[in-house]
Amino acid sequence: MPGGFSIEQVCGYPFPTGLTAAAQANRIAWAFNERGQRNLYVAAGPAFAPRRLTNHLADDGQELTSVQLSPDGSRVIYVRGGDHGSNFDDALPVNPTGVTTPVKVEIWTMPFAGGQAKSLGEGGAPVVSPRGDRVAFVRRGQIWTAPIDGSAPASQLEPPPVAWALWTASAATGGGARLWRAPDTPRGSLPTTHGGPNLHWGRRPDAGLCGQHRSRSRRSAPPARDRRPG
Repeated sequence: MPGGFSIEQVCGYPFPTGLTAAAQANRIAWAFNERGQRNLYVAAGPAFAPRRLTNHLADDGQELTSVQLSPDGSRVIYVRGGDHGSNFDDALPVNPTGVTTPVKVEIWTMPFAGGQAKSLGEGGAPVVSPRGDRVAFVRRGQIWTAPIDGSAPASQLEPPPVAWALWTASAATGGGARLWRAPDTPRGSLPTTHGGPNLHWGRRPDAGLCGQHRSRSRRSAPPARDRRPG
């Protein structure tokens, strides 16, 4: 209609998102959706002329999110894949075009000047370190880090161990004694099962204190009257 616009024009409206700036340089970066083609654009001061950084020329439904610049503006970090900003799990990949090659939700790094993008690994929620040399991100509920240039594989950060031990105390004397101490490793940390450590006494007086640790428990032998000859 005269003075109006078409459905094609509405669906093809370009949409910029994720504008970010370097902390120590006159450089900016953002994601740009042009008719389904999602790419990163960058610009440097003082002119701030936009320049396309990536080269994704297909409408494949792979979002570009979490756009960040290193403090000196030398590298661009971003997440490609997933369906962010909806009730869909961000960590799950989307495949609207039905391609046979498995799609992923990955963190990518790329020089601001241009060049080859490199994957830092699967994950999301990247954060560039203040020194600009590493990137921390989340993968399957765990924290991982990688060099910002992708020069080495990502490694998982293990949480510090939570030390714990089993003690007994005499009601008569008040004296205590340690029966067992857990290993000082993340796997040996205090269990987080429902109800805490779930400690129980054995049936026999000499059975000692039993702890249900990681769904394992110790059972005392039945009394002699309940035993049957083998």
